[in-house]
Amino acid sequence: MEYTTLATAFCPTHFTIADLRRVYEIVWGETLDPRNFHRKVKGVADFLVPTGEMTTKHGGRSAALFRRGTAEVLHPAILRGRAN
Repeated sequence: MEYTTLATAFCPTHFTIADLRRVYEIVWGETLDPRNFHRKVKGVADFLVPTGEMTTKHGGRSAALFRRGTAEVLHPAILRGRAN
């Protein structure tokens, strides 16, 4: 999952970045920093495509919805945290 867009296969057609982050957290078994994750996934060209829609399904503030882009390889990769 670090180097491919496989994680989006476990999301609905339209999803939030929080939905995608949750996939990584479940598979990796660790909590990811929301701001860093958002920055990383938005920094990968053609990974996510904004739908122009918003949702409040998680309560609180509205969140932008995305769909999978055309990218198949993530560059830069989205690496999990490393224990020191």
